Amino acid sequence: MSKSPIRNPFENALLKTDRIRLSLFTEDKTDLLFNHMFASIPNDGEIRQLMRAKFEKSLAEDSSLLFLIYNEDDDFIGYIELKDLNDIPEIGLDLAEKFRNKGYGYEVCKLLL
Repeated sequence: MSKSPIRNPFENALLKTDRIRLSLFTEDKTDLLFNHMFASIPNDGEIRQLMRAKFEKSLAEDSSLLFLIYNEDDDFIGYIELKDLNDIPEIGLDLAEKFRNKGYGYEVCKLLL
């Protein structure tokens, strides 16, 4: 299954609840996403380069989708990735520390499912 048929239903879809909104990841949001990812790791350029390369490779694959998560105040709070859509799907979720244990993760997964 190629990414285009997977992405198409989500291109203009409004995925939201009272507390969250999901936005399909686009390349213009790369810096926002990487700033979030790098916030919790040491400032080691080599590690960050390796992570960025690995992540960019996964974004280019045809078997995954990534959504940015925004809260009710329209603040970016994390991301969710649907992986291995050609095989046994997996969900990867990462929320900023201050938004964990508040039900956002459950709400995001329930919305996507």
